[in-house]
Amino acid sequence: TTATDCDFRQLMILHGQMSELFQRQNLPKEGTGEILNACHYAEVLQDTVSLLIYQEGLAVSYYETENYDSLFLLASSLAEKYQRLGDTKSLSYVALLPIRTGIELHRLSEVKKFIDLFDVRCFDSNIPGERSFLCRFYCYHARYYLGIGMSDSAKVYASLAQSLCKDSQNYHCLYRTKFELYQSTRQLDSLCKYAELYTQQKDSAVKELQTNSVLQTQGLYDYSRHQQMAERNAAMAERRTLLSELLAVALLFVVVLAYMTIAYIKRRGREKLIALNSQYTHHLQEYSKIKDDYEKLRAQKGNLQTLIDEKEKALGHLRVLLSLSHEDGQRPEQWEMEDQLLRSEIVTRFHYVAARGQKAGTADWSHLREFVNAYMPGFLYALTCKYEKLNLRETNLCILIRLRFIPSEISILMDVSAQSLSNLRVRLLRKVFKEEGTAKDFNEHILNMDISGSSE
Repeated sequence: TTATDCDFRQLMILHGQMSELFQRQNLPKEGTGEILNACHYAEVLQDTVSLLIYQEGLAVSYYETENYDSLFLLASSLAEKYQRLGDTKSLSYVALLPIRTGIELHRLSEVKKFIDLFDVRCFDSNIPGERSFLCRFYCYHARYYLGIGMSDSAKVYASLAQSLCKDSQNYHCLYRTKFELYQSTRQLDSLCKYAELYTQQKDSAVKELQTNSVLQTQGLYDYSRHQQMAERNAAMAERRTLLSELLAVALLFVVVLAYMTIAYIKRRGREKLIALNSQYTHHLQEYSKIKDDYEKLRAQKGNLQTLIDEKEKALGHLRVLLSLSHEDGQRPEQWEMEDQLLRSEIVTRFHYVAARGQKAGTADWSHLREFVNAYMPGFLYALTCKYEKLNLRETNLCILIRLRFIPSEISILMDVSAQSLSNLRVRLLRKVFKEEGTAKDFNEHILNMDISGSSE
Protein backbone atom coordinates (compact mmCIF):
# COMPACT_ATOMS: atom_id res chain seq x y z
CA THR A 1 0.00 0.00 0.00
CA THR A 2 3.04 2.31 0.17
CA ALA A 3 3.68 1.98 -3.57
CA THR A 4 2.84 4.99 -5.72
CA ASP A 5 0.86 2.84 -8.14
CA CYS A 6 -1.19 1.04 -5.46
CA ASP A 7 -4.80 0.46 -6.57
CA PHE A 8 -6.69 1.55 -3.44
CA ARG A 9 -10.07 1.17 -5.12
CA GLN A 10 -9.40 -2.47 -5.88
CA LEU A 11 -8.28 -2.97 -2.26
CA MET A 12 -11.45 -1.28 -0.99
CA ILE A 13 -13.68 -3.55 -3.11
CA LEU A 14 -11.70 -6.64 -2.10
CA HIS A 15 -12.07 -5.95 1.65
CA GLY A 16 -15.78 -5.21 1.15
CA GLN A 17 -16.27 -8.56 -0.57
CA MET A 18 -14.31 -10.33 2.19
CA SER A 19 -16.62 -8.73 4.77
CA GLU A 20 -19.69 -10.04 2.93
CA LEU A 21 -18.13 -13.50 2.78
CA PHE A 22 -17.51 -13.55 6.55
CA GLN A 23 -21.04 -12.30 7.22
CA ARG A 24 -22.50 -15.11 5.12
CA GLN A 25 -20.39 -17.60 7.08
CA ASN A 26 -21.63 -16.09 10.40
CA LEU A 27 -18.20 -14.73 11.36
CA PRO A 28 -19.12 -11.18 12.46
CA LYS A 29 -15.79 -10.36 14.17
CA GLU A 30 -13.76 -11.17 11.07
CA GLY A 31 -16.33 -9.33 8.95
CA THR A 32 -15.97 -6.23 11.14
CA GLY A 33 -12.21 -6.13 10.58
CA GLU A 34 -12.56 -6.40 6.81
CA ILE A 35 -15.27 -3.71 6.55
CA LEU A 36 -13.13 -1.35 8.68
CA ASN A 37 -10.37 -1.77 6.08
CA ALA A 38 -12.86 -1.06 3.29
CA CYS A 39 -13.92 2.16 5.10
CA HIS A 40 -10.28 3.19 5.48
CA TYR A 41 -9.54 2.86 1.75
CA ALA A 42 -12.80 4.68 0.90
CA GLU A 43 -11.53 7.60 3.03
CA VAL A 44 -8.14 7.47 1.27
CA LEU A 45 -9.95 7.66 -2.08
CA GLN A 46 -12.31 10.35 -0.74
CA ASP A 47 -15.18 8.27 -2.13
CA THR A 48 -18.12 9.56 -0.05
CA VAL A 49 -20.75 7.24 -1.53
CA SER A 50 -18.69 4.08 -0.94
CA LEU A 51 -17.77 5.27 2.56
CA LEU A 52 -21.45 5.72 3.50
CA ILE A 53 -22.34 2.27 2.14
CA TYR A 54 -19.52 0.54 4.03
CA GLN A 55 -20.28 2.47 7.24
CA GLU A 56 -23.91 1.27 7.10
CA GLY A 57 -22.57 -2.28 6.90
CA LEU A 58 -20.18 -1.50 9.77
CA ALA A 59 -23.16 -0.46 11.93
CA VAL A 60 -24.72 -3.90 11.38
CA SER A 61 -21.37 -5.55 12.30
CA TYR A 62 -21.25 -3.53 15.53
CA TYR A 63 -24.76 -4.77 16.38
CA GLU A 64 -23.85 -8.39 15.72
CA THR A 65 -20.68 -8.15 17.83
CA GLU A 66 -22.61 -6.29 20.64
CA ASN A 67 -20.44 -3.20 20.31
CA TYR A 68 -23.43 -0.96 21.03
CA ASP A 69 -21.64 2.27 21.98
CA SER A 70 -19.77 2.25 18.66
CA LEU A 71 -23.08 1.53 16.94
CA PHE A 72 -24.78 4.64 18.40
CA LEU A 73 -21.76 6.85 17.63
CA LEU A 74 -21.54 5.61 14.04
CA ALA A 75 -25.31 5.90 13.52
CA SER A 76 -25.24 9.50 14.78
CA SER A 77 -22.39 10.31 12.40
CA LEU A 78 -24.22 8.75 9.44
CA ALA A 79 -27.41 10.61 10.38
CA GLU A 80 -25.55 13.93 10.31
CA LYS A 81 -24.03 13.15 6.90
CA TYR A 82 -27.41 12.17 5.39
CA GLN A 83 -29.02 15.29 6.89
CA ARG A 84 -26.38 17.44 5.18
CA LEU A 85 -27.02 15.59 1.92
CA GLY A 86 -30.81 15.94 2.34
CA ASP A 87 -31.31 12.18 1.89
CA THR A 88 -34.16 11.53 4.35
CA LYS A 89 -34.87 8.01 3.09
CA SER A 90 -31.32 6.78 3.70
CA LEU A 91 -31.42 8.61 7.03
CA SER A 92 -34.55 6.66 8.00
CA TYR A 93 -32.94 3.35 7.00
CA VAL A 94 -29.92 4.18 9.19
CA ALA A 95 -32.12 5.19 12.15
CA LEU A 96 -34.01 1.88 12.45
CA LEU A 97 -31.08 -0.19 13.80
CA PRO A 98 -30.19 2.17 16.70
CA ILE A 99 -33.94 2.44 17.49
CA ARG A 100 -34.18 -1.33 17.84
CA THR A 101 -30.94 -1.51 19.83
CA GLY A 102 -31.96 1.31 22.18
CA ILE A 103 -35.30 -0.37 22.92
CA GLU A 104 -33.59 -3.71 23.67
CA LEU A 105 -31.12 -1.92 25.99
CA HIS A 106 -33.78 0.46 27.45
CA ARG A 107 -31.77 3.47 26.33
CA LEU A 108 -34.91 5.40 25.49
CA SER A 109 -33.22 8.79 25.16
CA GLU A 110 -31.15 7.42 22.27
CA VAL A 111 -34.31 5.88 20.80
CA LYS A 112 -36.17 9.22 20.93
CA LYS A 113 -33.38 10.99 18.99
CA PHE A 114 -33.50 8.49 16.13
CA ILE A 115 -37.33 8.22 16.08
CA ASP A 116 -37.45 11.98 15.48
CA LEU A 117 -35.13 11.50 12.49
CA PHE A 118 -37.31 8.79 10.93
CA ASP A 119 -39.61 10.06 8.13
CA VAL A 120 -42.43 7.62 7.28
CA ARG A 121 -43.38 9.75 4.28
CA CYS A 122 -40.37 8.44 2.39
CA PHE A 123 -41.81 4.92 2.21
CA ASP A 124 -44.59 3.41 0.09
CA SER A 125 -46.64 0.75 1.88
CA ASN A 126 -47.55 -0.81 -1.47
CA ILE A 127 -43.97 -1.88 -2.00
CA PRO A 128 -43.31 -5.11 -0.04
CA GLY A 129 -39.82 -4.23 1.14
CA GLU A 130 -40.75 -0.74 2.28
CA ARG A 131 -43.99 -2.02 3.89
CA SER A 132 -41.96 -4.54 5.94
CA PHE A 133 -39.59 -1.76 6.98
CA LEU A 134 -42.49 0.48 8.11
CA CYS A 135 -44.05 -2.42 10.03
CA ARG A 136 -40.90 -2.90 12.09
CA PHE A 137 -40.60 0.84 12.72
CA TYR A 138 -44.19 1.02 14.01
CA CYS A 139 -43.53 -1.96 16.28
CA TYR A 140 -40.44 -0.29 17.76
CA HIS A 141 -42.31 3.03 18.04
CA ALA A 142 -45.11 1.31 20.00
CA ARG A 143 -42.59 -0.35 22.33
CA TYR A 144 -40.92 3.04 22.88
CA TYR A 145 -44.26 4.53 24.03
CA LEU A 146 -44.77 1.52 26.30
CA GLY A 147 -41.36 2.22 27.77
CA ILE A 148 -42.29 5.80 28.67
CA GLY A 149 -45.75 4.77 29.92
CA MET A 150 -47.91 6.03 27.04
CA SER A 151 -50.07 2.95 26.37
CA ASP A 152 -52.62 4.77 24.20
CA SER A 153 -49.99 5.96 21.74
CA ALA A 154 -48.42 2.51 21.82
CA LYS A 155 -51.76 0.96 20.90
CA VAL A 156 -52.09 3.28 17.86
CA TYR A 157 -48.67 2.34 16.50
CA ALA A 158 -49.24 -1.35 17.25
CA SER A 159 -52.43 -1.19 15.16
CA LEU A 160 -50.51 0.50 12.32
CA ALA A 161 -47.90 -2.25 12.50
CA GLN A 162 -50.55 -4.97 12.44
CA SER A 163 -52.18 -3.43 9.37
CA LEU A 164 -48.86 -3.61 7.51
CA CYS A 165 -47.71 -7.01 8.78
CA LYS A 166 -48.03 -9.29 5.77
CA ASP A 167 -44.56 -10.80 5.95
CA SER A 168 -43.77 -13.82 8.16
CA GLN A 169 -40.43 -12.22 9.06
CA ASN A 170 -42.25 -9.41 10.90
CA TYR A 171 -44.61 -11.59 12.94
CA HIS A 172 -42.06 -12.12 15.68
CA CYS A 173 -41.64 -8.37 16.11
CA LEU A 174 -45.43 -7.75 16.01
CA TYR A 175 -46.27 -10.53 18.49
CA ARG A 176 -43.70 -9.26 20.96
CA THR A 177 -45.09 -5.73 20.64
CA LYS A 178 -48.68 -6.95 21.20
CA PHE A 179 -47.56 -9.11 24.13
CA GLU A 180 -45.88 -6.17 25.87
CA LEU A 181 -48.87 -3.92 25.10
CA TYR A 182 -51.47 -6.26 26.64
CA GLN A 183 -49.13 -6.98 29.51
CA SER A 184 -49.02 -3.28 30.36
CA THR A 185 -52.81 -2.91 30.01
CA ARG A 186 -53.47 -6.21 31.88
CA GLN A 187 -55.79 -7.66 29.19
CA LEU A 188 -55.32 -11.29 30.14
CA ASP A 189 -57.11 -13.00 27.23
CA SER A 190 -55.19 -11.06 24.61
CA LEU A 191 -52.05 -11.40 26.71
CA CYS A 192 -52.31 -15.22 26.72
CA LYS A 193 -53.03 -15.29 22.99
CA TYR A 194 -50.02 -13.23 22.00
CA ALA A 195 -47.85 -14.92 24.60
CA GLU A 196 -48.54 -18.21 22.88
CA LEU A 197 -48.00 -16.74 19.41
CA TYR A 198 -44.81 -15.02 20.55
CA THR A 199 -43.54 -18.28 22.10
CA GLN A 200 -44.20 -20.22 18.90
CA GLN A 201 -42.45 -17.57 16.84
CA LYS A 202 -39.57 -17.53 19.31
CA ASP A 203 -39.21 -21.32 19.06
CA SER A 204 -38.88 -20.88 15.32
CA ALA A 205 -36.30 -18.18 15.95
CA VAL A 206 -34.39 -20.53 18.29
CA LYS A 207 -34.30 -23.19 15.60
CA GLU A 208 -33.04 -20.63 13.14
CA LEU A 209 -30.44 -19.51 15.66
CA GLN A 210 -29.27 -23.08 16.14
CA THR A 211 -29.03 -23.47 12.39
CA ASN A 212 -27.00 -20.25 12.24
CA SER A 213 -24.76 -21.61 15.01
CA VAL A 214 -24.11 -24.75 12.98
CA LEU A 215 -23.38 -22.61 9.95
CA GLN A 216 -21.03 -20.44 11.99
CA THR A 217 -19.15 -23.52 13.22
CA GLN A 218 -18.90 -24.76 9.65
CA GLY A 219 -17.70 -21.33 8.57
CA LEU A 220 -15.00 -21.30 11.24
CA TYR A 221 -13.88 -24.75 10.13
CA ASP A 222 -13.77 -23.69 6.48
CA TYR A 223 -11.90 -20.52 7.40
CA SER A 224 -9.29 -22.47 9.42
CA ARG A 225 -8.89 -25.02 6.65
CA HIS A 226 -8.43 -22.35 4.01
CA GLN A 227 -6.01 -20.50 6.28
CA GLN A 228 -3.92 -23.66 6.70
CA MET A 229 -3.93 -24.19 2.94
CA ALA A 230 -2.82 -20.59 2.42
CA GLU A 231 0.01 -21.03 4.95
CA ARG A 232 1.16 -24.23 3.24
CA ASN A 233 1.10 -22.53 -0.16
CA ALA A 234 3.04 -19.57 1.25
CA ALA A 235 5.66 -21.93 2.73
CA MET A 236 6.00 -23.77 -0.60
CA ALA A 237 6.34 -20.47 -2.45
CA GLU A 238 9.04 -19.38 0.00
CA ARG A 239 10.95 -22.65 -0.50
CA ARG A 240 10.71 -22.28 -4.27
CA THR A 241 12.02 -18.72 -4.01
CA LEU A 242 14.93 -19.86 -1.83
CA LEU A 243 15.75 -22.69 -4.23
CA SER A 244 15.68 -20.28 -7.18
CA GLU A 245 18.03 -17.92 -5.37
CA LEU A 246 20.44 -20.77 -4.55
CA LEU A 247 20.40 -21.94 -8.17
CA ALA A 248 21.05 -18.38 -9.35
CA VAL A 249 24.03 -18.05 -6.96
CA ALA A 250 25.40 -21.43 -8.09
CA LEU A 251 25.03 -20.46 -11.76
CA LEU A 252 26.76 -17.14 -11.13
CA PHE A 253 29.61 -18.96 -9.36
CA VAL A 254 30.02 -21.35 -12.31
CA VAL A 255 30.03 -18.46 -14.80
CA VAL A 256 32.63 -16.51 -12.78
CA LEU A 257 34.78 -19.62 -12.36
CA ALA A 258 34.61 -20.37 -16.09
CA TYR A 259 35.52 -16.77 -16.93
CA MET A 260 38.49 -16.79 -14.55
CA THR A 261 39.68 -20.16 -15.92
CA ILE A 262 39.52 -18.95 -19.54
CA ALA A 263 41.27 -15.71 -18.62
CA TYR A 264 44.01 -17.67 -16.81
CA ILE A 265 44.52 -20.01 -19.78
CA LYS A 266 44.79 -17.06 -22.18
CA ARG A 267 47.21 -15.25 -19.88
CA ARG A 268 49.41 -18.32 -19.51
CA GLY A 269 49.40 -18.88 -23.27
CA ARG A 270 50.48 -15.29 -23.90
CA GLU A 271 53.17 -15.53 -21.24
CA LYS A 272 54.55 -18.65 -22.94
CA LEU A 273 54.61 -16.86 -26.32
CA ILE A 274 56.41 -13.88 -24.78
CA ALA A 275 58.93 -16.15 -23.05
CA LEU A 276 59.56 -18.06 -26.28
CA ASN A 277 60.03 -14.85 -28.25
CA SER A 278 62.33 -13.40 -25.60
CA GLN A 279 64.43 -16.53 -25.65
CA TYR A 280 64.62 -16.54 -29.44
CA THR A 281 65.61 -12.85 -29.51
CA HIS A 282 68.26 -13.49 -26.89
CA HIS A 283 69.65 -16.38 -28.96
CA LEU A 284 69.77 -14.16 -32.05
CA GLN A 285 71.63 -11.45 -30.17
CA GLU A 286 74.06 -13.95 -28.69
CA TYR A 287 74.57 -15.50 -32.09
CA SER A 288 75.38 -12.13 -33.65
CA LYS A 289 77.73 -11.18 -30.82
CA ILE A 290 79.58 -14.49 -30.83
CA LYS A 291 79.82 -14.49 -34.59
CA ASP A 292 81.43 -11.02 -34.45
CA ASP A 293 83.89 -12.29 -31.90
CA TYR A 294 84.51 -15.37 -33.99
CA GLU A 295 85.27 -13.32 -37.10
CA LYS A 296 87.63 -11.09 -35.15
CA LEU A 297 89.40 -14.07 -33.68
CA ARG A 298 89.76 -15.74 -37.05
CA ALA A 299 91.36 -12.57 -38.38
CA GLN A 300 93.87 -12.59 -35.59
CA LYS A 301 94.66 -16.34 -35.82
CA GLY A 302 97.82 -17.35 -34.02
CA ASN A 303 97.66 -17.80 -30.28
CA LEU A 304 93.87 -17.39 -30.17
CA GLN A 305 93.09 -20.86 -31.61
CA THR A 306 91.76 -22.13 -28.30
CA LEU A 307 89.39 -19.18 -27.93
CA ILE A 308 88.33 -19.66 -31.55
CA ASP A 309 87.45 -23.29 -30.81
CA GLU A 310 85.33 -22.20 -27.85
CA LYS A 311 83.50 -19.66 -29.96
CA GLU A 312 82.94 -22.23 -32.68
CA LYS A 313 81.47 -24.57 -30.09
CA ALA A 314 79.19 -21.80 -28.74
CA LEU A 315 78.15 -20.89 -32.26
CA GLY A 316 77.34 -24.52 -32.99
CA HIS A 317 75.21 -24.78 -29.88
CA LEU A 318 73.31 -21.59 -30.75
CA ARG A 319 72.84 -22.81 -34.33
CA VAL A 320 71.12 -25.89 -32.95
CA LEU A 321 68.93 -23.82 -30.61
CA LEU A 322 67.93 -21.41 -33.40
CA SER A 323 67.19 -24.28 -35.78
CA LEU A 324 64.88 -25.86 -33.19
CA SER A 325 62.82 -22.66 -33.10
CA HIS A 326 62.00 -22.91 -36.85
CA GLU A 327 59.57 -25.31 -38.40
CA ASP A 328 62.02 -26.27 -41.21
CA GLY A 329 64.85 -26.97 -38.71
CA GLN A 330 67.45 -25.07 -40.78
CA ARG A 331 70.48 -23.59 -39.10
CA PRO A 332 71.43 -19.88 -39.51
CA GLU A 333 74.16 -20.68 -42.06
CA GLN A 334 71.49 -22.36 -44.18
CA TRP A 335 69.10 -19.40 -44.14
CA GLU A 336 70.63 -17.77 -47.25
CA MET A 337 70.38 -14.38 -45.53
CA GLU A 338 73.06 -11.78 -45.33
CA ASP A 339 74.20 -10.69 -41.90
CA GLN A 340 73.22 -7.17 -42.82
CA LEU A 341 69.58 -8.27 -43.00
CA LEU A 342 69.66 -10.43 -39.89
CA ARG A 343 71.37 -7.80 -37.75
CA SER A 344 69.69 -4.70 -39.14
CA GLU A 345 68.19 -2.18 -36.72
CA ILE A 346 64.58 -2.64 -37.84
CA VAL A 347 64.73 -6.47 -37.75
CA THR A 348 66.33 -6.33 -34.30
CA ARG A 349 63.58 -3.94 -33.15
CA PHE A 350 60.85 -6.32 -34.34
CA HIS A 351 62.47 -9.18 -32.37
CA TYR A 352 62.64 -6.89 -29.33
CA VAL A 353 58.98 -5.83 -29.63
CA ALA A 354 57.85 -9.47 -29.95
CA ALA A 355 59.92 -10.45 -26.92
CA ARG A 356 58.06 -7.81 -24.85
CA GLY A 357 54.66 -9.14 -25.96
CA GLN A 358 53.74 -6.02 -27.98
CA LYS A 359 52.29 -5.76 -31.46
CA ALA A 360 54.18 -3.79 -34.11
CA GLY A 361 53.07 -0.23 -34.85
CA THR A 362 52.13 1.22 -38.24
CA ALA A 363 55.40 3.16 -38.50
CA ASP A 364 57.41 0.02 -37.75
CA TRP A 365 55.65 -1.91 -40.52
CA SER A 366 56.32 0.91 -42.98
CA HIS A 367 59.98 1.03 -42.06
CA LEU A 368 60.30 -2.75 -42.39
CA ARG A 369 58.74 -2.77 -45.88
CA GLU A 370 61.09 0.03 -46.99
CA PHE A 371 64.03 -1.93 -45.59
CA VAL A 372 63.03 -5.15 -47.40
CA ASN A 373 62.40 -3.22 -50.64
CA ALA A 374 65.93 -1.84 -50.40
CA TYR A 375 67.71 -5.14 -49.62
CA MET A 376 65.38 -7.74 -51.17
CA PRO A 377 63.61 -5.95 -54.04
CA GLY A 378 63.11 -9.23 -55.89
CA PHE A 379 61.10 -10.65 -52.98
CA LEU A 380 58.61 -7.77 -52.86
CA TYR A 381 58.40 -7.78 -56.67
CA ALA A 382 57.53 -11.48 -56.64
CA LEU A 383 54.86 -10.94 -53.99
CA THR A 384 53.24 -7.98 -55.74
CA CYS A 385 53.60 -8.89 -59.40
CA LYS A 386 54.53 -12.47 -60.15
CA TYR A 387 52.12 -14.11 -57.72
CA GLU A 388 48.54 -13.52 -56.70
CA LYS A 389 48.18 -9.96 -55.46
CA LEU A 390 48.33 -9.82 -51.63
CA ASN A 391 46.89 -7.25 -49.26
CA LEU A 392 49.07 -5.33 -46.82
CA ARG A 393 48.50 -7.73 -43.91
CA GLU A 394 49.37 -10.78 -46.02
CA THR A 395 52.48 -9.02 -47.37
CA ASN A 396 53.65 -8.26 -43.82
CA LEU A 397 53.24 -11.95 -42.91
CA CYS A 398 55.36 -13.05 -45.89
CA ILE A 399 58.10 -10.54 -45.00
CA LEU A 400 58.30 -11.82 -41.42
CA ILE A 401 58.50 -15.44 -42.58
CA ARG A 402 61.22 -14.53 -45.09
CA LEU A 403 63.20 -12.75 -42.34
CA ARG A 404 63.10 -15.94 -40.23
CA PHE A 405 60.66 -14.75 -37.56
CA ILE A 406 59.19 -17.75 -35.74
CA PRO A 407 55.37 -18.29 -35.52
CA SER A 408 55.13 -17.23 -31.87
CA GLU A 409 56.80 -13.89 -32.75
CA ILE A 410 54.52 -13.36 -35.74
CA SER A 411 51.45 -14.10 -33.60
CA ILE A 412 52.42 -11.33 -31.15
CA LEU A 413 53.53 -8.79 -33.77
CA MET A 414 50.34 -9.18 -35.84
CA ASP A 415 48.11 -9.53 -32.75
CA VAL A 416 46.50 -12.82 -33.82
CA SER A 417 46.16 -16.19 -32.12
CA ALA A 418 48.44 -19.09 -33.06
CA GLN A 419 45.53 -20.98 -34.63
CA SER A 420 44.43 -17.94 -36.66
CA LEU A 421 48.03 -17.52 -37.91
CA SER A 422 48.16 -21.19 -38.96
CA ASN A 423 44.83 -20.89 -40.78
CA LEU A 424 46.03 -17.74 -42.57
CA ARG A 425 49.19 -19.47 -43.85
CA VAL A 426 47.19 -22.46 -45.13
CA ARG A 427 44.82 -20.10 -46.92
CA LEU A 428 47.71 -18.15 -48.49
CA LEU A 429 49.27 -21.44 -49.68
CA ARG A 430 46.15 -22.03 -51.77
CA LYS A 431 45.89 -18.40 -52.85
CA VAL A 432 49.54 -17.74 -53.80
CA PHE A 433 50.93 -21.15 -54.77
CA LYS A 434 47.68 -22.92 -55.78
CA GLU A 435 48.51 -25.88 -53.57
CA GLU A 436 46.93 -27.75 -50.67
CA GLY A 437 49.09 -28.32 -47.64
CA THR A 438 50.05 -27.17 -44.17
CA ALA A 439 51.26 -23.87 -42.72
CA LYS A 440 54.78 -25.33 -42.69
CA ASP A 441 54.54 -25.93 -46.46
CA PHE A 442 53.72 -22.26 -46.99
CA ASN A 443 56.77 -21.22 -44.94
CA GLU A 444 59.00 -23.45 -47.10
CA HIS A 445 57.63 -21.85 -50.28
CA ILE A 446 58.31 -18.34 -48.95
CA LEU A 447 61.82 -19.24 -47.72
CA ASN A 448 62.71 -21.01 -50.97
CA MET A 449 61.17 -18.39 -53.26
CA ASP A 450 63.48 -17.42 -56.14
CA ILE A 451 64.18 -13.70 -55.80
CA SER A 452 67.24 -13.52 -58.04
CA GLY A 453 65.33 -11.33 -60.51
CA SER A 454 64.41 -7.80 -59.64
CA SER A 455 61.58 -5.55 -60.68
CA GLU A 456 61.95 -4.35 -64.19
